[in-house]
Amino acid sequence: NGIFNNNLLLDNDATLLIGAGKSMNNNGHVENDGICTFNGTLNNNTGATFDNDSTLTIGASGNFISVNATLTNNDSLANNGNLDIKSGSTFSNTSGAMLTNAGQFQVRDSGTQFTNAGEVDNSNFFSLADNALFTNSGELTNTATFEVGATMNNSASGVVTNSATLHITSSGVLTNGGNITNQAAGTLNDTGLFTNNNSVDNAGTFNIGAGKIFNNNGLVTNSGSLNDNGTFN
Repeated sequence: NGIFNNNLLLDNDATLLIGAGKSMNNNGHVENDGICTFNGTLNNNTGATFDNDSTLTIGASGNFISVNATLTNNDSLANNGNLDIKSGSTFSNTSGAMLTNAGQFQVRDSGTQFTNAGEVDNSNFFSLADNALFTNSGELTNTATFEVGATMNNSASGVVTNSATLHITSSGVLTNGGNITNQAAGTLNDTGLFTNNNSVDNAGTFNIGAGKIFNNNGLVTNSGSLNDNGTFN
């Protein structure tokens, strides 16, 4: 019937492929030291863990859905389909690891946590929503659409580079303790709450929405367009 249920331990040292239209349910632990390609659906279910120590690719038709479970990337994860971290799940992109998103990447729901100590490269769509938490202590590069609709903390070692659209929505809270660079082609829209405790370098367009707040407790360098329609403290 095209369904693979892992209820204990799957240790992959070679090749694991889930074909289009097929599915795998992880109810235990998956350890990937080989090559995983998901063109179908991987359900990382409640209490399960998935550790990637090699190469994990989610194909254009693929889905990786983590519900109250744990995903850890220690090497290379490429999402070209749908990566959905929700319902109290934890996703860690560790130091030295690389996450590339050319598909749809969602982190959502209360209790869900995404931590990045490595590198994240978003070239399509990323959404942080519904009371989730994203903590960045590594490098984040956005060349497409990155929506902050929940809480994002950019720590002292965190580096965010935007050359497209970085949008803090009405429910979004972005606290910067590191460095945020909005390049010449970039647009940074603050329609939520944005607090800078370190460094923001704007060479593009920085919009503070009507009735919204930007708290600056650090350094803002502006060589682009800064449009204050709200409150700049």
